[in-house]
Amino acid sequence: MFYVVSRVMSRKVEEAVCLACITAFSLPSIEEWPPEMMAIAFAEYMEHSVDIILAEILESLTTCENALNLEDAKSKAGNDMLKVMQYVYPIVVSTQMDVIKKYGLPEGREGIIKFTRSVVAFEKDDRVVADLHRQIRSFYLPPVNVSSAVTSHV
Repeated sequence: MFYVVSRVMSRKVEEAVCLACITAFSLPSIEEWPPEMMAIAFAEYMEHSVDIILAEILESLTTCENALNLEDAKSKAGNDMLKVMQYVYPIVVSTQMDVIKKYGLPEGREGIIKFTRSVVAFEKDDRVVADLHRQIRSFYLPPVNVSSAVTSHV
């Protein structure tokens, strides 16, 4: 947890420096940026923020109210995966939407899709992101055992 917190603090400093640079060089406001520049800025922002957002989502899922809602939904669903997707998954997605909109991502489906694509892209190279994403998925997906031995049927 210390690693994530220290990364959060360094990101806050980076964000302050970036904001100071934009102000000092009188760059146009974000609304005036061309789409290509917005896409690059979004990718840079996500690269530096995805682990922070995932940590906040995980924290939000374990708060008292959400934990009770998830526990109730899991008890309703039992071992039926369809019921897990019907009762548990919407709570997880709703919590994710509440958190990601605080970070400037669009509300609703579009924001979740953008965020999830970013997470999947970054988890390949960042073990912290991969671990946080795995912990969030564990709320609605059972653990999957992957066999490392390859069997051939000749």
